[in-house]
Amino acid sequence: MRGLYRAGPLPERPAFPEREGAEREEGREGAEGGEEAAKAAEAAEIAAHPEAEAGAPAQTQGGPRCRPKEEGAVTALAKPGTRAPDFNLPLVGGGYRGLADLIHPGGGVLIFFKEDCPASELVVPRLGPLAVALEREERFFLAIAQDSEEIARAFRDRHDLRFPIAWEEAPYAASRGYGIGTVPALFVVDGTGVIAERVEGFIKSEYLALGAGIEQALALGAAPAVLERPEDLPALKPG
Repeated sequence: MRGLYRAGPLPERPAFPEREGAEREEGREGAEGGEEAAKAAEAAEIAAHPEAEAGAPAQTQGGPRCRPKEEGAVTALAKPGTRAPDFNLPLVGGGYRGLADLIHPGGGVLIFFKEDCPASELVVPRLGPLAVALEREERFFLAIAQDSEEIARAFRDRHDLRFPIAWEEAPYAASRGYGIGTVPALFVVDGTGVIAERVEGFIKSEYLALGAGIEQALALGAAPAVLERPEDLPALKPG
């Protein structure tokens, strides 16, 4: 109502302690809210999906389709700075691949996924340029499907993927060795077999930030592009 009294002095504002306290609190919350806007945007998108697991950290949330079907204890997710667990898994199309066969001379990237996991469906087909860049530098890229060979082959053919895909079914020994509770789960393994970087679930900013870590861990000449057409991807994708 102050606009009605421009020609003369304003009447003294009545004292309302409760209102003044509320206004001060509202101003403080508004300032803090500006600082938290970016984080809130990602959290709100996760909360909008009922399949997201309440109370779980955003980067590890995943619906039931993004977890192994078999029940059983899952160890903690393998951490950077620890040795990558070895494995020996069949490849789609024949043959086997083990970590010991892959890490020399300079390491590479592993990604675990499931064919019917929405986040895996979104991310894995976008990793082709990364696989090509690593192969060019004589580093490895291996995708590991938590599916049968038939399902893994169908996924490969549907997306016309050119990188090698291994597969494993229950009891998911390799996945459990890495402590994976949800997919996709990506690990950067250096030339000594030590985990340098890891990302679980899909938050786009985390994947985009991986390029520099991959360059350093694998001693590349430049940071590789991790995702193809990242501008087309959402900020995050619950399972």
